[in-house]
Amino acid sequence: MVDVHVVEGARNGALILGDTNGIEDYYAKIYEKHQITEQQFKETFAFYSSHPDIFIPIYEAVLDSLKINGELLGRRGVEADYD
Repeated sequence: MVDVHVVEGARNGALILGDTNGIEDYYAKIYEKHQITEQQFKETFAFYSSHPDIFIPIYEAVLDSLKINGELLGRRGVEADYD
């Protein structure tokens, strides 16, 4: 789910300069990375969506990971040397 949010955030209706890939290409890479199929992802997401008592703690962990990743990227950006 973290990877899904990163891709969707980056592709949020905006064309990334020089990028000709569609969102489905990015999802295919996510499925490949996690060794799952699109169908498995959809079925799993549907299951957890219908069981909020299980899904909410997982989603909170996803949000925490995104926050941590954002903070790390922010620090790297501040520390980057642009000479």
